[in-house]
Amino acid sequence: MCGIAGFIYDRHAQVHCDRAKFRAAVGALTEEPLRIAAHARFDEILAAFENLSPDLREYGTFEDLHADAGLRRELEVAVCALSEWESRAQTTVLETNPSNATLECWNALRVRARDLAWLVERDVLASYAQVQALLPDSAQSVPRCRFEAWKLAAVLKNIGRLEVRGRDSLGVSVLCTFPSQEAFMTWRGNLEQSGLVHTFDARRAIADLVDSAIVVDDAADRPSVVFTFKVAQEVGALGDNVARITETVRDDQVFWFAVGDDARLAGLILAAARDPNTYALLCQRCAERVSLFSPA
Repeated sequence: MCGIAGFIYDRHAQVHCDRAKFRAAVGALTEEPLRIAAHARFDEILAAFENLSPDLREYGTFEDLHADAGLRRELEVAVCALSEWESRAQTTVLETNPSNATLECWNALRVRARDLAWLVERDVLASYAQVQALLPDSAQSVPRCRFEAWKLAAVLKNIGRLEVRGRDSLGVSVLCTFPSQEAFMTWRGNLEQSGLVHTFDARRAIADLVDSAIVVDDAADRPSVVFTFKVAQEVGALGDNVARITETVRDDQVFWFAVGDDARLAGLILAAARDPNTYALLCQRCAERVSLFSPA
């Protein structure tokens, strides 16, 4: 399967999961007696969970998870509570020899509980772990780096889900723009002081959009830098592509030096599976239109 994924997000958005409501939902689920006639009550409890689920995926909640190990533990407890409730609900309902209509009501509740447990475990906690895997130690404390890693983790997760036949190929491009020539030259000067400018120039000199290539438009009023990461293997297992890209990005010092720069404008991330040239061409077009991006 061939697919494209991208992500643009306002890093100033301040959406957080309401921790008090989340705790209340977990408490209600574990404390409410499991009775066959209580399906309407559990419908309300699961609906409270579902209303919170969009906020669990937001960047503000990720930052809360980054700062608070206690919150991460609360989410782990919630996963266990939802899974245990689903199991107990099945046993309790089947013991009563319910009617088909009642059984269908409870089956629907159990599916919703399973979906919520999956969301918290795979879309929230696993995404947090993916961000940590992407970030080198030097970037852990840099908010701009955490934000870009959070976006990149989301793109990699979704492009990885499009893989259906093993490693094959996958590519990611990240576009960084600077508000002015002066800002770009200041960043380049900082790059030179950090001893990374020779690596940057060598990768910029690569003629083709291969893995680790860097494309620079420094003639525009708002210079742009596009980082390219690719993997193409004929044999492998599902997930190998994302793991390889994750490792490559984590070890790319020039990349993190760019995305962590405070003067940089909003960034764009694009990825493609099966055809790693498609996303690169899209990023080239984006680099020609950096005026579309507003300061972030």
